[in-house]
Amino acid sequence: MNLTAVLTATTAWVRGISAKTVFSYIMRDPRFDNIPLILETVNPDIWAEEIAWLKSQAEI
Repeated sequence: MNLTAVLTATTAWVRGISAKTVFSYIMRDPRFDNIPLILETVNPDIWAEEIAWLKSQAEI
């Protein structure tokens, strides 16, 4: 299995609308309260965009 291809596919999926929708539900589900959630990213160039999105979800 080509690790680069897997990471590229995973990164593309994580940035997709489906992944954001699922992550939003997880963030709002009270069953996950007081459980640390970690979001890993492989591209520091989009950290600002991802942090802004996370903050926008906290306001919903």
